[in-house]
Amino acid sequence: MHIAFLSSDRVGAGAFDRDTALIGAFEALGVKVTVIEPTPPPAARIERWRSALFRRMGYNVSTACDVSRLRGLAYSVGKALSGTEADIIFSRSTHFTAWLNTPLPVVNYVDAVFDCIVDFYPSHTHLDFLSLRAGHRAESRALHRSALTILMSSWAAARAIRCYHATESRLGVVQAPAILPGVPSRDEVLAVRSGAQKTLRCLIVGNDWLRKGADIALEAVHKVRGMGLDVRLTTLGMKAPAELQNESWLEILPPLQKGVPEEYAKISQIFLNSDVLFLPSRADFSPHVIAEAYAFGLPVIGSPAGAIPEMIEHGQTGFVTRRIDDVDEYAQLLYQLAAQPGLLYHMAIESRNKYEAEFALPVAARKLVASLEKVCYQGGTAQ
Repeated sequence: MHIAFLSSDRVGAGAFDRDTALIGAFEALGVKVTVIEPTPPPAARIERWRSALFRRMGYNVSTACDVSRLRGLAYSVGKALSGTEADIIFSRSTHFTAWLNTPLPVVNYVDAVFDCIVDFYPSHTHLDFLSLRAGHRAESRALHRSALTILMSSWAAARAIRCYHATESRLGVVQAPAILPGVPSRDEVLAVRSGAQKTLRCLIVGNDWLRKGADIALEAVHKVRGMGLDVRLTTLGMKAPAELQNESWLEILPPLQKGVPEEYAKISQIFLNSDVLFLPSRADFSPHVIAEAYAFGLPVIGSPAGAIPEMIEHGQTGFVTRRIDDVDEYAQLLYQLAAQPGLLYHMAIESRNKYEAEFALPVAARKLVASLEKVCYQGGTAQ
């Protein structure tokens, strides 16, 4: 099988990123891959004028799905495809395929559909009506014109059916895998996790302080410390509010890049030195960081936002709270783990098991390749 891989986030030759890692996993399974990196055309003058007008009116604006831009993308993809002998198109964005006309079957692999992000992420709250119309139209076209769209959660698949009347047989789910340059061995992970824990070390990862719920995490940790337990919090990749006071139990670390070996060594050590991933997110689709935490044997305490509950086995690989911003519930769960090191170790084992069974990149790649082969065998084509 020969795949034309439409990449959405490749950093560059020799760099490490999600698409490059996925391409490597495909090639390890004997699949031939031709990479195409579509380039969106610059915004037209009327798009810039419209964007400025609506922003002055107080709206958020997204021109990513404007028809002229997507037609330009489709043209660049079609031109690149003409020089390949691919059997199937595998696209990491529905933007690339919404206006694409090709006899080849098209499979999209994306985290969510446009309806999931509207009024969910801050950048897509209070969008102007033209952005909304263009986004919904593009998503609907991509879903109905592709042979298959694979989403990273059942939550997103349900939204695709409800909002866009997508055909269930043309939808699939493969959860977000761990995308890491290297993973410690099972023995190494469990050796670190064994033994009595005097301190519960919590880790929160992301770049958006409020969306990731870092303020909730701070409050919850402070509450548990008030109960007499030694709980500490490390934030990785976030810019803290200027008014935040320094605390001995709080460590704020700058962003680190997985693709830089020296920095990834630091990331690995931070994960190994932590006991639990804290994810009180106000908005999240299917965060890869959960799968990455499992690779290091870290159980996860997460919010019920988006697809987070699908990625956590409550009581086994972590906990899911009933409400997003209930500080007391987060504090109770942290207290439970801090007070019961045996439970924490059991969850560490289950988390690593979950990684190996479901969230390792080779596992996800095998599922994706099986879906692609099925489409090729059935002779699916874009409409």
